[in-house]
Amino acid sequence: MRHEFTRLAGSVFVPRPLFPCAYTPVSVEAASVSGMCVFRVSGPAGFAMSDGMLPDLYVDGVKAYKEIGAFAGRAIYSHGGKYIFRHPVMGIIMSGKFATPHAVFDAERDEWVGDGWHQGDYDESATLYPRGTLLNGGSPPGNVTLTYAFNGYHGAELHGEYSKVGDGIPGGGDVATFGEPYWESDAGKIFKRHFISGSPRYTGTTYADGVYIIGSKGAYSGWWEGDAPTPKSSWVFSFVKPPSSDAPALAGVTLRWGGWAAGVTRVPGGIGTAIVSV
Repeated sequence: MRHEFTRLAGSVFVPRPLFPCAYTPVSVEAASVSGMCVFRVSGPAGFAMSDGMLPDLYVDGVKAYKEIGAFAGRAIYSHGGKYIFRHPVMGIIMSGKFATPHAVFDAERDEWVGDGWHQGDYDESATLYPRGTLLNGGSPPGNVTLTYAFNGYHGAELHGEYSKVGDGIPGGGDVATFGEPYWESDAGKIFKRHFISGSPRYTGTTYADGVYIIGSKGAYSGWWEGDAPTPKSSWVFSFVKPPSSDAPALAGVTLRWGGWAAGVTRVPGGIGTAIVSV
């Protein structure tokens, strides 16, 4: 599984998966599940969404915990009190500490002195072999097998709905979205969602007293009010005017559903390319 990721511009760190990657800074709009990253994929073609810059790692079939970017910008997994990380020289290491393991063989004592760890080479999956003091005693622990799987969401288009793949994401449902929903008037004006202090707002409208407004509320000539919209449905506004106004009553306004597009709101995330099968 080879990954080529990009990372949001301005990030403090760029976590590195266990296998080599290339990064290019980009900007990414919000995903409906917080902290998600989106990747272009093949097999099937389209886009995938997952919880971070890494695939899920399984140690002898048991899912490891992602310690993404926790140490010096490196991508780290942890399992059973041990760290699993990519060493620039030694390959993939599983050790009780995040540091270069070291051991020497003491011929007089006929044993290794120093650290004990598992070690393997880069591959789509990896077999890690006991090294150092783990070899002492004549009965070293067995090899460790690392495997990878994609759990997240897949979508045919970058912006829009994504369907769950595998186990999905903890706390996520069967469907996730990427980008912001928007509606369009007959004149071609776009009404796109954005957020102010965590609350949804829409371009082309104002918000007051629990409703969205087109025009100026309180205007003698009237304005239009509508409830919060539902994606994939039309957005209906009713005409309102002051009771004392003699202005003619106008028809309501119906905005047609436009789809999903690049958002105004920016969040930490990533967008890039991953050659994975989803």
